[in-house]
Amino acid sequence: MNTARALVAFSLIPIAMLAHAELGRRVGWYHKVPIVELVVMAASVIVLARMWMRTRPVKKGLIVLNVTAWILSGFFVWWTQIYSSFAKMDPAVAVGGDAKDRMAIDGLVDQDGSAVDVGATLAVSDATLLVFYRGHW
Repeated sequence: MNTARALVAFSLIPIAMLAHAELGRRVGWYHKVPIVELVVMAASVIVLARMWMRTRPVKKGLIVLNVTAWILSGFFVWWTQIYSSFAKMDPAVAVGGDAKDRMAIDGLVDQDGSAVDVGATLAVSDATLLVFYRGHW
């Protein structure tokens, strides 16, 4: 019974992470503080920690689940609070619209790491394609 409870508590953590990612990807529902996901993860970590403290002798599997749960929860908090926190962007330019007035973005770099002047790039021709590459993933 305790093993099943530990596995259910642990499995809720990656499920909450996947739910957060899917809601963001499919619905566009990104939020700075993902309250529901953090509550689910906190409850899971608390259940696992209480099981760890009450079980004597401590089983290696329970220790592994606890450590992994803390690492996954810490990763999720780091991802949502630090890594994925970007300033709010202006709405997208309509197809065929003029982006020259809307592109007041500083700090863009090209693939070599040198600074890019967006205004000069857009002034090169009437049709300029900008490709934004967020990261290695």
